[in-house]
Amino acid sequence: MRKSYIEFIRIIACILIIIPHIDTWDNPLFSCLRIYGVPIFAMIAGYVIFINNIKYVELLKRTFFKIIIPVFILTITVIIFNDYIYNISTLYKCIKNINIIKIIIYIPSILTFKFYSISKSLSHLWYIYQYVFFIAIYPLINFLYKKKHNSLYFIIIIAILSILSIINDISLFNNHSPIFFTYKYSPKIIIFFLIGCILYINKDFIFKYKKISIIASIILILIGSFLKFLYLKYISSSYSTDINTFGCLTSSIGAFILLLKIGRLFNNNKIINFIASKTYIIYLIHYPIIEKIKPTIWKILNNYKRAVIPKLLCTILVFILMFIIATIISYTISSSTKKIKKYITS
Repeated sequence: MRKSYIEFIRIIACILIIIPHIDTWDNPLFSCLRIYGVPIFAMIAGYVIFINNIKYVELLKRTFFKIIIPVFILTITVIIFNDYIYNISTLYKCIKNINIIKIIIYIPSILTFKFYSISKSLSHLWYIYQYVFFIAIYPLINFLYKKKHNSLYFIIIIAILSILSIINDISLFNNHSPIFFTYKYSPKIIIFFLIGCILYINKDFIFKYKKISIIASIILILIGSFLKFLYLKYISSSYSTDINTFGCLTSSIGAFILLLKIGRLFNNNKIINFIASKTYIIYLIHYPIIEKIKPTIWKILNNYKRAVIPKLLCTILVFILMFIIATIISYTISSSTKKIKKYITS
C-alpha cells in the first residue's frame, strides 16, 4: 500500500534528479540543490523497506519483476535505437537494421550492470546496482533492525563505510586505483540507504515532536547547504565527489525530515500516489529522452543564460513530458511483466 507522504517525497526526488541532466546549472546555489535527488531516493528505499514487513523471497521477486526487468527492457531498447537518440541515424533505419547479435554481445554488460559501457544514455543506471546490492544484503539489515539497539548498529556501519569511502576517494583524487571499491558510488549510496533505515526506526519521535524536527531539519539544511556551497565553489564542482561530503550528508537528512513533515499534509492522496507510481519509469527513461532533445533544450536555455525561472519552467515541462511517456510505457511494461511472470511461475 502506497503512503502519500512518502510518494510526495519520491516525486520531489525525481524532479531533483532530472534537473542536472537537463542543464549544467552553473549557479553554485543550484549545484547545491541538484545533489538532493539521489540521496533522497536512497533514503526512501531504506525508509520503506521495513514498512510492509515483506519476506525476503517475495522482496527478491518484486525487485526482479518491478526493477530489473524494466531496466533490461530499456537497455535493449537503447541498444536498438542508440543511433537515433544521438541523431546519427533515423528511426526507420534503426528499426530496419535491428541486430540480434549486437544485443547478445552486450548481455555480459547487462547482467553485470555495466550500463555505461553500452551507451552514455544509460549511464544514470549506476543507481540500480546500488539498489540491487542493498536488496541483496536485506537479511543482514533486517537482522540488525530486530536488535534492541538497532540505530546504533546502523550508525557504526555508516561510520565504517564513511571512513573507507574517504580513503577510497583520496586514492582516486591522487590518480590511483580505488583501494576498497570498484564502483565508486557504492559506499556513499549504501550510507544513505542505512540513514533511511534509521529515520524509519525513529519516525515516531520525528512525527511526535513536530517543532523540534522542523527546526532540526532546517538547521541541518542550512549548515549542509553552506558547506556544500563552499565545497563546490572552492574545492571541486564535481557532482560525484560532492555526494560524499559532510555537507551533502547533513543537508540531505535535513531535507528528508522536512519533506516527511510536509508530506504528512497529503494523506491518502490518489493524485500524488498516481504520479509517484510513474517515477521509477520516469527515472529510467528520462536520460535517453533528454539526450535526444537536449540540443533543443540547450538552444532555448542559452537564450536566458543564467535566468532561474525559465530553467525551472523548462524542468517542469520536461517532467510533464516524461510523466506522459512514462504513463504509456508503464502500462506496456506492466502487461509484459505480467506475461513474463505468468510464464515463469506456470
